[in-house]
Amino acid sequence: MSKKFGISTEIKYIDLAEILANYKNPKFWKKSWCVFKTKDFECYWKMTNIDITDNCISSRVELHYHGKHDCKEYFWDNNTKTSCCSSIPIENSDYTQEVLNRNIVSTIQTTIDYLEKAIIANSYDYKEAQRLERDEEERLTEVAEDFLDQNNVSNKDIREAYIDRFVSDASKYDYTGRVKQSAIRKYYPSARLMLYSWFNNKRKFDEEAKFLKENMGVTKKLTYEIWKARKELESDAFIEEAESKLEGI
Repeated sequence: MSKKFGISTEIKYIDLAEILANYKNPKFWKKSWCVFKTKDFECYWKMTNIDITDNCISSRVELHYHGKHDCKEYFWDNNTKTSCCSSIPIENSDYTQEVLNRNIVSTIQTTIDYLEKAIIANSYDYKEAQRLERDEEERLTEVAEDFLDQNNVSNKDIREAYIDRFVSDASKYDYTGRVKQSAIRKYYPSARLMLYSWFNNKRKFDEEAKFLKENMGVTKKLTYEIWKARKELESDAFIEEAESKLEGI
């Protein structure tokens, strides 16, 4: 059973009874099911292994991306990202269609998260965040080196250990992680809502709708914060604050 959302988006169920009835059939081993399809990507579910020791079926979701954004550096071959699903027990009456649905939805969600993070890793904000953190490390390194020079510390091992510790303790900018986190729902904000709606997960749907409402504009705020941090980094006040954190040898 499947459902279309608009012109280009389609979501469908994987039938647990069909899988359990046919998993021994070699014709099924290379088969894949398109579970979630949009104009930019498709998510396919497929079996990967039959584990006779644990008596279960392993499976995965493959996301094939063909949108306009560049994410090749962070994706596998052919713009594909693969995520493993929880195993399907072969003879377990407690494992129901509902449980399978939850596992597949969770895996698709994780894969879309990764896609959006891969896309934003090539964005202006992410590259500016990387540059800011590199420049901060260089400035802090210079502060530590000047301090060691003034105290006539020439031993290479001592200098390296002191500089590494100082830079680690004095660093305060961590925008690359925040920019990546802000990517989730930035490019495909309705994808998770459609998933939760089709698979009848009201709790997750309500949580997602609330999150989207409360986090509008986060990326714009981060852009401003990175710009502001850049100005701070280039000021004398930054050096003075860093020097106040120096510890005696």
